[in-house]
Amino acid sequence: MGKIGGGQSDPPLAKEGVKVGASGGAGAGSPPRDAEATKNSPGTLLWVMDRLEAYLGENYPNFGIGYGGAFNSETATAEIRGALFDHCDHFDELIADCDTCGRKPGNNIRLLTGSGDGVYSGINYWAAQSYQGDHDINPELIASFYLFDRGSAHSRGIDARGWDSPMPFFFSNAVTYQEHQGSVVGDFTAGSEGFWIGDAGASDGSSYALVNHWGSENRSYRVIAFSEPVEAREIRGASAPDGVPVRPRIIVILGQQIANDVFGSGADFADIDWDAQPRMWGKLSVQANIGGGDNGVACLSNDGIYWEKVRKGFQGSSPALQRKYETEVLGRWYQAALVGHEKSYSYLADLLREVSDRPFTEEEILSALRSRGWSLATSRSSELIAKLTERIHHEHGVE
Repeated sequence: MGKIGGGQSDPPLAKEGVKVGASGGAGAGSPPRDAEATKNSPGTLLWVMDRLEAYLGENYPNFGIGYGGAFNSETATAEIRGALFDHCDHFDELIADCDTCGRKPGNNIRLLTGSGDGVYSGINYWAAQSYQGDHDINPELIASFYLFDRGSAHSRGIDARGWDSPMPFFFSNAVTYQEHQGSVVGDFTAGSEGFWIGDAGASDGSSYALVNHWGSENRSYRVIAFSEPVEAREIRGASAPDGVPVRPRIIVILGQQIANDVFGSGADFADIDWDAQPRMWGKLSVQANIGGGDNGVACLSNDGIYWEKVRKGFQGSSPALQRKYETEVLGRWYQAALVGHEKSYSYLADLLREVSDRPFTEEEILSALRSRGWSLATSRSSELIAKLTERIHHEHGVE
């Protein structure tokens, strides 16, 4: 096992016993399953969910489930990043080790996104937290689930059912892969700002959409991939001397300690040589994004609308949590506007107007951009923010 890096929508609690977000309800919505098939299929997604739900019910009785966000893949890759990295050429490596970009074993992993390019979204499990007043927010991200099926409504992240009933909608779209056996890819520890997932080619300051994982800061996770085998006719160059490639279709990023408690050594999972997979993926035919439009901006815009819904539906008593939701919206509108998405200027102006009694500081804006994968090291961030602020003031009358 290799080391790697870095209806009910339930963001963490606003106060004891009160869920906040698009709608309420914790721990509901188990996936459809055939009880006998599940019992006799160790290592499958359904088998994993049966055991995980039982464990969470006992140890995290108020856990919440929510839509996590969407990213665009333009190179048929999904990279888990335990820190903010700029683009670097590591497309033939599962785990990069590079002094130039900072990727090291323990803070990155790259996987194939199913059949190729697309928009892919996930759902999150959070430990329920209690927040009173204006103090730090520190929820615990228990797990994230991602579906790599470019044709599914869930993957595209454009169906409101994925926001309001995330788990049932996820599993209704993932039914084709529920009996696939999982395989442990490896463990990683997120950095002080948590971890991200997105295209391996995403660069600092670009329009790529990355998904940040609130509540994962400095926590360790295990990645389990549920994959389908690849037929020989799909492999370019005839033979596959390195073995048989697989296409990851679902990945589960699960808290390491929970994974140890529930699945032990992982003996029920398939044994796949993941280090050899990138070489084989390079021989596969993959589907490409073709046509106009910027998928990254589309993801940012769509997820901005989701967080607007969460923000406007917030009825809790914690100013810190309220600000968190406002900043999630801010980061997406700001990134989209900075890369030239015209509608985002008016969206951003509306937000700034609504919070004019508590305006965002430049530090908060930069922090919001960091959550989108834009590093403070981007030399033009402050200059771009100043120009954007001037334009919004001039065209929309917002100070």
